[in-house]
Amino acid sequence: MKVMDMLVLIVLAAVWGASLVFMRVSTPHLGPIATIWMRVFIASLVMMIGFAVRRKAIRLKGYWDKMIFLGTINAAIPFVLTAASNMILPISTIAVITATTPLFTVMMAWIFLKEPLRRNHFLAFICGIGGVSALLGLSPVQLTTEVLMGALMALGASFCYGIGGVYVKKELMECDDELLIYGQQLGAVIVLLPIFLVQAPVTWHVPLNVWLSVVALGVFCTEIAYVIYFSMIRRIGPIKTLSVTFLVPIFGMFWGVVFMHESLSVGNFLGFGLILVGLILLSDRPILRGNNKRDVA
Repeated sequence: MKVMDMLVLIVLAAVWGASLVFMRVSTPHLGPIATIWMRVFIASLVMMIGFAVRRKAIRLKGYWDKMIFLGTINAAIPFVLTAASNMILPISTIAVITATTPLFTVMMAWIFLKEPLRRNHFLAFICGIGGVSALLGLSPVQLTTEVLMGALMALGASFCYGIGGVYVKKELMECDDELLIYGQQLGAVIVLLPIFLVQAPVTWHVPLNVWLSVVALGVFCTEIAYVIYFSMIRRIGPIKTLSVTFLVPIFGMFWGVVFMHESLSVGNFLGFGLILVGLILLSDRPILRGNNKRDVA
């Protein structure tokens, strides 16, 4: 991976790590559904205004079914799951769990893109499972049913991102990046709208920092971040792009300590360490592949 590509992924990781802080501020006041609906609505609105200013045509004819699916699997569901888990788990814990995304991506690439699984992939899966187990088992947060549900929701979000990245590679590579981002966010707006109307917040009289957090989620953590994200998928592929998630925990833990005054535990470092080893095993130069380079499956 080129140095510039790595720097871009670092910026992306910092922004996505900050999204957990913004959700922590806004979700308790507005709820997961309203927070995420406004997030994707703001993102799609900003893009629509940008298209109008630049007089760029929005051509999604023939892609609506794919955009609805992508908006569901790569935005609506994982965003809501993350926001809901954010009301249960520390930001640092969610950030570390998010690092499992490339493991799910490899699995989905094997199923849908017929990319081979190798010995290092299986070892990476084991490290990923061990990392999440260590994270929860050695956490100062008591392992209750609610905490377990929060962890499963965070893992569910990672699973969805894995599907989404591979789906873009398989079905939408010919689509313009900006239209792809706009279509995804608009698809999420459409999918979440009925639920949003039913589960609207009891009151809209919330502190100013809540609205600022929602705007930051829509503009910086969604619209701008996904411009970077999809362009990197096209440049270096979904698996390498999703390796950004090994950096998200670093920023997630940092932002959590700085802004939310969270404390870190042995589980954070051990869990992240094991998942990081798994991500290293997914790299282009796995140390345990052997000389014959034969596929396991």
